[in-house]
Amino acid sequence: MRPDKEELARAVAEGLRGPELAERFGVSRSVIYKCCKAYGIKLKIGANGEKLSKRKAKHVDLSEEAKSFLDGELLGDSSIEAKCPYSGRLTRSCKHKEVLEWFAGALARYGVEQSGCLFRNKHVRRGTVVVVWIYKSRHYQELADWRKREFF
Repeated sequence: MRPDKEELARAVAEGLRGPELAERFGVSRSVIYKCCKAYGIKLKIGANGEKLSKRKAKHVDLSEEAKSFLDGELLGDSSIEAKCPYSGRLTRSCKHKEVLEWFAGALARYGVEQSGCLFRNKHVRRGTVVVVWIYKSRHYQELADWRKREFF
């Protein structure tokens, strides 16, 4: 049974979180979240009311030298992919594994860690087998912020 809109709004105003609300109304947390969305009630998430994914995002302190290096790479063959608005990761693909090993080492000196290892992607392009190596960094909040800025 869905909780009443006024009762739910009052409980949220008291500062109760999803699990506490679910226990009070005798329903699951997903029902609470769906009702809050349907009723237009803003529910605080996390300890300080900020999204959990933003609080748990990794951070890297980029020096001016690192920022210059990243600018050059982003204007070249690298890109920043962001599957959520809170973090992004640096990616680059190249057919020469040694180039990506150098790239990973250069980023490691700036504090950007590699996610896993370089992986090989093999595909056929116009009848020719093409092997490409792919580098992916760990996700960092600063890279998402870096991706959002404008170059021109």
